Amino acid sequence: MVAVTSLSHGKERCEPKTPKILDKNVSTATFKSSDPSNSRVRGVKIMTSRVFPIFPASIKAFWVILVIIISLIVFCVFFGFIAYSARNVKFEVNEQGLHIKGGIYGRFIPKDSLIKENVRILNLNIEREYRPRLRTNGIGLPGYSEGWFRLENGEKALLFVTDRSNIVYIPTKEGYSVLLSTGQPEELLKAMDELWND
Repeated sequence: MVAVTSLSHGKERCEPKTPKILDKNVSTATFKSSDPSNSRVRGVKIMTSRVFPIFPASIKAFWVILVIIISLIVFCVFFGFIAYSARNVKFEVNEQGLHIKGGIYGRFIPKDSLIKENVRILNLNIEREYRPRLRTNGIGLPGYSEGWFRLENGEKALLFVTDRSNIVYIPTKEGYSVLLSTGQPEELLKAMDELWND
């Protein structure tokens, strides 16, 4: 390029103009305007964002969540009680009768309602006709049966069974039998014989 300069005597002199060379080590920077209304600064488009919140849920959603939480708590308490009962039900024999303590179906059965001469020890792995066939109102879990069942022979029975090989079978005059699992079946029968023989 050529630059033209004016001289004092009215003559013009042409001088070569050296082009400017950018230093490669000099970095360029782009500045964004702090004014959001200015969408362009020096030809650079400014990207902006906006946040939109969700429309608040109705109160029904919170009631549903509350009901679910309460239901879960109730189920946890219920199954926790079942797990406790499976290890802590006790059978008390006294002069008045049989008292089944603990469990949802625990009760007292007077000795006059029991058919004492037919009480015996069963192994359900062998005597299959006394196995529970149908649960009518009770708890049926692997390794634990509690409540009302129908046996294979059609008999109605109240079960507190954990070990099917050690069952005390106690028929009653009320139209049902009682099946109890105990680690000391012979001692239970001996206590019944001692306390219930008039």
